[in-house]
Amino acid sequence: MVGFLGRSLLLSVPVALRLLPIILLVAAFAWLFFSNVENPILLLAVLFGGLYPTMAFLVLSGIRAGQMQLRVTTAPSANGLLRAIFRLISANFGLALNVFTIALTPAVAVWLLLDAEALALVRAAIGLDSIALSTLLERAAANSVLLTALVWAAGTVAFALLGVPMAATAANAGSNRPNHEVIWGIGRQAGKLALLSAVFIGLPLMLFHSVRIFVMPTDLDLTPLLLAPEGDPEQALAALDPLVESAADALLLLAAFALYLLYLPCILMAGLARAYHDTVAENEAERAARWDEILEGHPTIDDLHELRVRRQGVASAVEVYVPERPQGAGS
Repeated sequence: MVGFLGRSLLLSVPVALRLLPIILLVAAFAWLFFSNVENPILLLAVLFGGLYPTMAFLVLSGIRAGQMQLRVTTAPSANGLLRAIFRLISANFGLALNVFTIALTPAVAVWLLLDAEALALVRAAIGLDSIALSTLLERAAANSVLLTALVWAAGTVAFALLGVPMAATAANAGSNRPNHEVIWGIGRQAGKLALLSAVFIGLPLMLFHSVRIFVMPTDLDLTPLLLAPEGDPEQALAALDPLVESAADALLLLAAFALYLLYLPCILMAGLARAYHDTVAENEAERAARWDEILEGHPTIDDLHELRVRRQGVASAVEVYVPERPQGAGS
Protein backbone atom coordinates (compact mmCIF):
# COMPACT_ATOMS: atom_id res chain seq x y z
CA MET A 1 0.00 0.00 0.00
CA VAL A 2 2.94 2.34 0.60
CA GLY A 3 3.87 1.92 -3.05
CA PHE A 4 0.35 3.00 -3.98
CA LEU A 5 0.83 6.25 -2.04
CA GLY A 6 4.14 6.96 -3.76
CA ARG A 7 2.80 6.20 -7.23
CA SER A 8 -0.26 8.37 -6.60
CA LEU A 9 1.91 11.26 -5.44
CA LEU A 10 4.11 10.97 -8.54
CA LEU A 11 1.05 10.74 -10.79
CA SER A 12 -0.37 13.91 -9.23
CA VAL A 13 2.30 15.99 -11.01
CA PRO A 14 1.13 15.21 -14.59
CA VAL A 15 -2.46 15.41 -13.36
CA ALA A 16 -1.83 18.96 -12.12
CA LEU A 17 -0.05 19.91 -15.35
CA ARG A 18 -2.92 18.55 -17.48
CA LEU A 19 -5.56 20.13 -15.25
CA LEU A 20 -4.00 23.59 -14.95
CA PRO A 21 -4.89 24.77 -18.51
CA ILE A 22 -8.47 23.55 -18.03
CA ILE A 23 -8.79 25.46 -14.75
CA LEU A 24 -7.36 28.61 -16.32
CA LEU A 25 -9.77 28.32 -19.24
CA VAL A 26 -12.78 27.85 -16.94
CA ALA A 27 -11.61 30.78 -14.79
CA ALA A 28 -11.22 32.98 -17.88
CA PHE A 29 -14.75 32.18 -19.09
CA ALA A 30 -16.14 32.82 -15.61
CA TRP A 31 -14.32 36.15 -15.34
CA LEU A 32 -15.53 37.28 -18.77
CA PHE A 33 -19.11 36.35 -17.96
CA PHE A 34 -19.34 37.84 -14.46
CA SER A 35 -17.50 41.01 -15.47
CA ASN A 36 -19.85 41.72 -18.40
CA VAL A 37 -23.23 40.66 -17.03
CA GLU A 38 -24.92 43.03 -14.61
CA ASN A 39 -28.30 41.35 -14.15
CA PRO A 40 -28.19 39.96 -10.58
CA ILE A 41 -30.87 37.34 -11.23
CA LEU A 42 -28.99 35.98 -14.24
CA LEU A 43 -25.73 36.02 -12.28
CA LEU A 44 -27.25 34.03 -9.41
CA ALA A 45 -28.91 31.59 -11.82
CA VAL A 46 -25.66 30.91 -13.66
CA LEU A 47 -23.69 30.73 -10.41
CA PHE A 48 -25.92 28.16 -8.73
CA GLY A 49 -26.83 26.37 -11.94
CA GLY A 50 -23.32 26.11 -13.30
CA LEU A 51 -21.30 25.54 -10.13
CA TYR A 52 -22.19 21.85 -9.74
CA PRO A 53 -21.62 20.86 -13.42
CA THR A 54 -18.36 22.84 -13.48
CA MET A 55 -17.12 21.05 -10.37
CA ALA A 56 -18.10 17.68 -11.92
CA PHE A 57 -16.29 18.60 -15.13
CA LEU A 58 -13.09 19.49 -13.25
CA VAL A 59 -13.21 16.28 -11.20
CA LEU A 60 -13.81 14.28 -14.36
CA SER A 61 -10.94 16.03 -16.15
CA GLY A 62 -8.55 15.42 -13.27
CA ILE A 63 -9.32 11.71 -13.02
CA ARG A 64 -9.13 11.31 -16.78
CA ALA A 65 -5.76 13.10 -16.80
CA GLY A 66 -4.39 10.37 -14.56
CA GLN A 67 -6.05 7.63 -16.61
CA MET A 68 -4.62 9.01 -19.83
CA GLN A 69 -1.18 9.07 -18.24
CA LEU A 70 -1.64 5.41 -17.22
CA ARG A 71 -3.05 4.55 -20.68
CA VAL A 72 -6.22 2.95 -19.33
CA THR A 73 -8.59 5.15 -21.33
CA THR A 74 -8.81 6.86 -24.69
CA ALA A 75 -9.45 10.44 -25.75
CA PRO A 76 -12.96 11.58 -24.80
CA SER A 77 -15.84 12.07 -27.17
CA ALA A 78 -18.29 14.95 -26.72
CA ASN A 79 -21.22 12.60 -26.21
CA GLY A 80 -19.27 10.44 -23.76
CA LEU A 81 -18.10 13.48 -21.80
CA LEU A 82 -21.62 14.85 -21.42
CA ARG A 83 -22.95 11.45 -20.38
CA ALA A 84 -20.16 11.04 -17.84
CA ILE A 85 -20.74 14.50 -16.33
CA PHE A 86 -24.48 13.84 -16.06
CA ARG A 87 -23.90 10.45 -14.39
CA LEU A 88 -21.29 11.89 -12.07
CA ILE A 89 -23.77 14.54 -10.90
CA SER A 90 -26.90 12.41 -10.78
CA ALA A 91 -25.48 9.11 -9.50
CA ASN A 92 -21.90 9.11 -8.20
CA PHE A 93 -22.07 12.32 -6.17
CA GLY A 94 -25.49 11.32 -4.84
CA LEU A 95 -24.25 7.91 -3.74
CA ALA A 96 -21.21 9.48 -2.11
CA LEU A 97 -23.41 11.95 -0.22
CA ASN A 98 -25.67 9.14 0.99
CA VAL A 99 -22.73 7.05 2.20
CA PHE A 100 -21.22 10.13 3.87
CA THR A 101 -24.50 10.84 5.69
CA ILE A 102 -24.93 7.21 6.74
CA ALA A 103 -21.39 7.12 8.10
CA LEU A 104 -21.60 10.49 9.87
CA THR A 105 -25.03 10.14 11.49
CA PRO A 106 -24.15 7.36 14.00
CA ALA A 107 -20.97 9.16 15.06
CA VAL A 108 -22.82 12.43 15.70
CA ALA A 109 -25.62 10.54 17.46
CA VAL A 110 -23.14 8.88 19.85
CA TRP A 111 -21.53 12.25 20.55
CA LEU A 112 -24.89 13.82 21.37
CA LEU A 113 -25.90 10.89 23.57
CA LEU A 114 -22.67 11.22 25.54
CA ASP A 115 -23.06 15.00 25.81
CA ALA A 116 -26.48 15.66 27.35
CA GLU A 117 -26.05 19.45 27.27
CA ALA A 118 -25.31 19.43 23.53
CA LEU A 119 -28.34 17.21 22.92
CA ALA A 120 -30.56 19.67 24.81
CA LEU A 121 -29.13 22.54 22.75
CA VAL A 122 -29.86 20.64 19.52
CA ARG A 123 -33.47 20.08 20.58
CA ALA A 124 -33.86 23.75 21.44
CA ALA A 125 -32.20 24.84 18.19
CA ILE A 126 -34.61 22.65 16.22
CA GLY A 127 -37.38 24.63 17.88
CA LEU A 128 -35.87 27.81 16.36
CA ASP A 129 -34.42 29.04 19.65
CA SER A 130 -31.84 31.58 18.50
CA ILE A 131 -30.00 31.63 21.84
CA ALA A 132 -29.71 27.84 21.89
CA LEU A 133 -28.55 27.86 18.28
CA SER A 134 -25.85 30.43 19.05
CA THR A 135 -24.73 28.44 22.10
CA LEU A 136 -24.67 25.24 20.04
CA LEU A 137 -22.48 26.87 17.39
CA GLU A 138 -20.09 28.09 20.07
CA ARG A 139 -19.96 24.59 21.53
CA ALA A 140 -19.32 23.13 18.07
CA ALA A 141 -16.47 25.61 17.56
CA ALA A 142 -14.99 24.56 20.90
CA ASN A 143 -15.13 20.93 19.73
CA SER A 144 -13.87 21.69 16.23
CA VAL A 145 -11.17 19.00 16.38
CA LEU A 146 -13.68 16.27 17.21
CA LEU A 147 -16.16 17.44 14.58
CA THR A 148 -13.42 17.70 11.96
CA ALA A 149 -12.32 14.15 12.76
CA LEU A 150 -15.91 12.86 12.42
CA VAL A 151 -16.42 14.61 9.09
CA TRP A 152 -13.07 13.33 7.81
CA ALA A 153 -13.87 9.76 8.87
CA ALA A 154 -17.27 9.83 7.15
CA GLY A 155 -15.75 11.36 4.03
CA THR A 156 -13.03 8.71 3.99
CA VAL A 157 -15.65 5.93 4.08
CA ALA A 158 -17.45 7.45 1.08
CA PHE A 159 -14.17 8.08 -0.77
CA ALA A 160 -12.88 4.54 -0.19
CA LEU A 161 -16.11 2.76 -1.14
CA LEU A 162 -17.09 4.86 -4.16
CA GLY A 163 -13.74 6.04 -5.49
CA VAL A 164 -13.34 3.34 -8.13
CA PRO A 165 -16.95 3.70 -9.42
CA MET A 166 -16.31 7.43 -9.84
CA ALA A 167 -13.13 6.72 -11.80
CA ALA A 168 -15.06 4.16 -13.88
CA THR A 169 -17.53 6.91 -14.82
CA ALA A 170 -14.57 9.03 -15.95
CA ALA A 171 -13.29 6.12 -18.07
CA ASN A 172 -16.71 5.86 -19.73
CA ALA A 173 -16.13 9.29 -21.28
CA GLY A 174 -13.52 7.81 -23.63
CA SER A 175 -14.23 7.31 -27.31
CA ASN A 176 -13.83 3.54 -26.81
CA ARG A 177 -15.67 3.52 -23.52
CA PRO A 178 -15.84 0.30 -21.49
CA ASN A 179 -19.50 0.94 -20.48
CA HIS A 180 -18.97 0.38 -16.76
CA GLU A 181 -22.07 0.31 -14.56
CA VAL A 182 -22.66 2.99 -11.93
CA ILE A 183 -21.48 0.74 -9.07
CA TRP A 184 -18.72 -1.00 -11.03
CA GLY A 185 -15.79 -1.59 -8.70
CA ILE A 186 -17.61 -0.49 -5.53
CA GLY A 187 -15.44 -1.23 -2.52
CA ARG A 188 -12.43 -2.19 -4.66
CA GLN A 189 -9.09 -0.75 -3.51
CA ALA A 190 -10.90 0.58 -0.41
CA GLY A 191 -7.91 0.01 1.84
CA LYS A 192 -5.55 1.86 -0.49
CA LEU A 193 -7.93 4.81 -0.88
CA ALA A 194 -8.58 4.97 2.88
CA LEU A 195 -4.82 5.06 3.48
CA LEU A 196 -4.49 7.79 0.85
CA SER A 197 -7.11 9.86 2.70
CA ALA A 198 -5.46 9.22 6.06
CA VAL A 199 -1.98 10.25 4.90
CA PHE A 200 -2.85 13.23 2.71
CA ILE A 201 -5.94 14.55 4.54
CA GLY A 202 -6.02 13.17 8.09
CA LEU A 203 -2.38 13.76 9.01
CA PRO A 204 -2.21 17.31 7.56
CA LEU A 205 -5.40 18.20 9.45
CA MET A 206 -3.93 16.88 12.70
CA LEU A 207 -0.71 18.76 12.02
CA PHE A 208 -2.59 21.97 11.24
CA HIS A 209 -4.63 21.76 14.43
CA SER A 210 -1.51 21.01 16.48
CA VAL A 211 0.54 23.87 15.04
CA ARG A 212 -2.41 26.25 15.17
CA ILE A 213 -2.41 26.05 18.97
CA PHE A 214 1.13 27.41 19.11
CA VAL A 215 1.08 30.03 16.35
CA MET A 216 -2.46 31.33 16.89
CA PRO A 217 -2.72 32.17 20.60
CA THR A 218 -6.19 33.12 21.76
CA ASP A 219 -5.09 34.95 24.94
CA LEU A 220 -3.05 37.86 23.57
CA ASP A 221 -2.13 40.37 26.28
CA LEU A 222 -2.88 43.87 25.01
CA THR A 223 -2.35 45.55 28.39
CA PRO A 224 1.08 47.04 27.46
CA LEU A 225 -0.50 48.62 24.39
CA LEU A 226 -3.30 50.16 26.44
CA LEU A 227 -0.89 51.44 29.07
CA ALA A 228 1.54 52.93 26.55
CA PRO A 229 1.76 56.72 27.07
CA GLU A 230 0.36 58.98 24.39
CA GLY A 231 2.93 60.50 22.09
CA ASP A 232 5.33 57.57 22.48
CA PRO A 233 4.90 55.54 19.27
CA GLU A 234 8.04 53.49 19.88
CA GLN A 235 6.69 52.03 23.11
CA ALA A 236 3.33 51.38 21.42
CA LEU A 237 5.03 49.58 18.56
CA ALA A 238 7.10 47.58 21.02
CA ALA A 239 3.89 46.52 22.74
CA LEU A 240 2.53 45.39 19.34
CA ASP A 241 5.56 43.22 18.51
CA PRO A 242 4.13 39.97 20.01
CA LEU A 243 0.85 40.52 18.16
CA VAL A 244 2.63 41.21 14.86
CA GLU A 245 4.84 38.14 15.21
CA SER A 246 1.85 35.96 16.04
CA ALA A 247 -0.12 37.34 13.10
CA ALA A 248 2.82 36.77 10.71
CA ASP A 249 3.20 33.16 11.87
CA ALA A 250 -0.52 32.60 11.55
CA LEU A 251 -0.62 34.05 8.04
CA LEU A 252 2.36 31.93 7.01
CA LEU A 253 0.66 28.78 8.34
CA LEU A 254 -2.61 29.64 6.64
CA ALA A 255 -0.86 30.37 3.34
CA ALA A 256 1.05 27.07 3.44
CA PHE A 257 -2.10 25.12 4.32
CA ALA A 258 -4.10 26.92 1.60
CA LEU A 259 -1.48 26.05 -1.04
CA TYR A 260 -1.56 22.44 0.08
CA LEU A 261 -5.36 22.38 -0.11
CA LEU A 262 -5.16 23.69 -3.68
CA TYR A 263 -2.87 20.80 -4.66
CA LEU A 264 -4.68 18.14 -2.60
CA PRO A 265 -7.40 17.43 -5.24
CA CYS A 266 -4.66 16.50 -7.73
CA ILE A 267 -3.34 13.88 -5.30
CA LEU A 268 -6.81 12.47 -4.66
CA MET A 269 -7.74 12.34 -8.36
CA ALA A 270 -4.40 10.70 -9.16
CA GLY A 271 -5.17 8.13 -6.46
CA LEU A 272 -8.56 7.42 -8.05
CA ALA A 273 -6.95 6.96 -11.47
CA ARG A 274 -4.34 4.63 -9.97
CA ALA A 275 -7.03 2.66 -8.12
CA TYR A 276 -8.97 2.24 -11.37
CA HIS A 277 -5.80 1.09 -13.14
CA ASP A 278 -5.12 -1.50 -10.40
CA THR A 279 -8.72 -2.73 -10.50
CA VAL A 280 -8.64 -3.21 -14.27
CA ALA A 281 -5.29 -5.03 -13.97
CA GLU A 282 -6.67 -7.32 -11.26
CA ASN A 283 -9.75 -8.08 -13.35
CA GLU A 284 -7.61 -8.98 -16.35
CA ALA A 285 -5.40 -11.21 -14.19
CA GLU A 286 -8.48 -12.97 -12.76
CA ARG A 287 -9.91 -13.43 -16.25
CA ALA A 288 -6.63 -14.92 -17.49
CA ALA A 289 -6.51 -17.26 -14.48
CA ARG A 290 -10.07 -18.45 -15.17
CA TRP A 291 -9.17 -19.17 -18.80
CA ASP A 292 -6.13 -21.12 -17.64
CA GLU A 293 -8.39 -23.20 -15.40
CA ILE A 294 -10.83 -23.79 -18.24
CA LEU A 295 -8.11 -24.78 -20.69
CA GLU A 296 -6.19 -26.88 -18.18
CA GLY A 297 -6.10 -30.48 -19.39
CA HIS A 298 -7.18 -29.55 -22.90
CA PRO A 299 -4.69 -30.00 -25.74
CA THR A 300 -2.80 -26.87 -26.77
CA ILE A 301 -1.90 -25.80 -30.30
CA ASP A 302 1.58 -27.29 -29.86
CA ASP A 303 0.07 -30.59 -28.71
CA LEU A 304 -2.18 -30.75 -31.78
CA HIS A 305 0.77 -29.93 -34.05
CA GLU A 306 2.89 -32.69 -32.54
CA LEU A 307 -0.02 -35.12 -32.89
CA ARG A 308 -0.38 -34.23 -36.57
CA VAL A 309 3.34 -34.70 -37.11
CA ARG A 310 3.32 -38.11 -35.45
CA ARG A 311 0.36 -39.26 -37.50
CA GLN A 312 2.17 -38.28 -40.70
CA GLY A 313 4.96 -40.63 -39.68
CA VAL A 314 7.83 -38.13 -39.83
CA ALA A 315 10.36 -37.29 -37.20
CA SER A 316 9.75 -33.55 -36.99
CA ALA A 317 7.92 -30.69 -38.59
CA VAL A 318 11.13 -29.56 -40.31
CA GLU A 319 11.13 -32.56 -42.64
CA VAL A 320 7.57 -31.74 -43.69
CA TYR A 321 8.53 -28.26 -44.90
CA VAL A 322 11.96 -29.10 -46.43
CA PRO A 323 11.19 -31.53 -49.30
CA GLU A 324 14.68 -31.25 -50.88
CA ARG A 325 16.23 -32.92 -47.82
CA PRO A 326 16.70 -36.69 -48.38
CA GLN A 327 14.42 -38.90 -46.36
CA GLY A 328 16.02 -40.06 -43.18
CA ALA A 329 18.68 -37.30 -43.21
CA GLY A 330 17.54 -36.00 -39.85
CA SER A 331 17.32 -39.41 -38.22
